[in-house]
Amino acid sequence: MRQIFLLLGVLAACGGATPPDFGDASGSGDGSSNGEGGNGGDGGSKEGGGQCTNGQFPMFEKGCTSSDTCIVELHQIDCCGSLAAIGVNHSVKDQFDNAEKTWRASCPQCGCDPGQTKAESGMMCDTSKIAVKCVMNSGMSVGKCTTVCQ
Repeated sequence: MRQIFLLLGVLAACGGATPPDFGDASGSGDGSSNGEGGNGGDGGSKEGGGQCTNGQFPMFEKGCTSSDTCIVELHQIDCCGSLAAIGVNHSVKDQFDNAEKTWRASCPQCGCDPGQTKAESGMMCDTSKIAVKCVMNSGMSVGKCTTVCQ
């Protein structure tokens, strides 16, 4: 009986991927991956139901002074392989890639088709149409890297 409930949970999770809540992520950060630079999203980390079970995905530095210092990183958000595009400072690329590798190893594979990639702007689009930019708030000398659909 437990296996039936587990299977139903996996199937339900694959029916509609819930992208992470990107939050405001406007902190200035200190260049580390300790989360002070903004929210990388929770990655749909709820226990069971076909979701990745490696806890909450870490946050990475999003601070920027121009779009040239920003890169797009892709984070898996469900067992179908759906992705969220997260804008981060180029200095944390290796840290993000290592965390994502560990994260994906914890995600079950439920055999469903991944949805379109979600940008931090809230739009969904093909991964090839994701762009990153440094968004500066008026009066601030440091902005934050964020992703958009082109």
